[in-house]
Amino acid sequence: MSAPWRPVGEIVLLQIQRRALTGGRPNVYRPEPLLEVDALAIEPGGVSAEVDGRIELDVHHREHPDGAGFTPDRALSIGFTAHYAAMAERFGSAPIGIAGENVIVASGQVLTQPELAGGIRVEHADGTVTELDRAKVAAPCPMFTRHLRGTPDATIEEIAEDRAFLHRGMRGFVLRLDHRADRVVVRAGDRVSVRAAG
Repeated sequence: MSAPWRPVGEIVLLQIQRRALTGGRPNVYRPEPLLEVDALAIEPGGVSAEVDGRIELDVHHREHPDGAGFTPDRALSIGFTAHYAAMAERFGSAPIGIAGENVIVASGQVLTQPELAGGIRVEHADGTVTELDRAKVAAPCPMFTRHLRGTPDATIEEIAEDRAFLHRGMRGFVLRLDHRADRVVVRAGDRVSVRAAG
């Protein structure tokens, strides 16, 4: 028997990554490629959005011209506001969306991977429902961890405890989309529920 759906809250932010957030010399985390959008299209190859009358692909989309960012396990990412509150408490500041998730949901508490293992459900304004699955913790890279700490030169050893903290889902969750056959559009205000594995 499947576990019941548990309401979390509404989508409060949608964004795409136009380019990779890390790289260059020095190799640091740069949030400038993040772009907030009004609606996000979710399709088998990844996510995209209409920007100034044209379709712009997230860097993790299979068809993105860069090509380097595509991995099937990372086609869509989702985060929660309670996770940002926890990161801000630890690091002093963590602006909503800075981790680069495509979808940010208002939440009253931190969520763990087991709580999402049975799926994520999006209820759209028109009454239709989209179910997503295969959520995994988004591994925090050293550059993002250093960015939150404000210590760009910190060693791997110095940031180990902070990376372990972020690896508990604080950095968000990533999902596969290549098993889907449909294309759906999500918008701010759509309601999200989660379900533990049954």
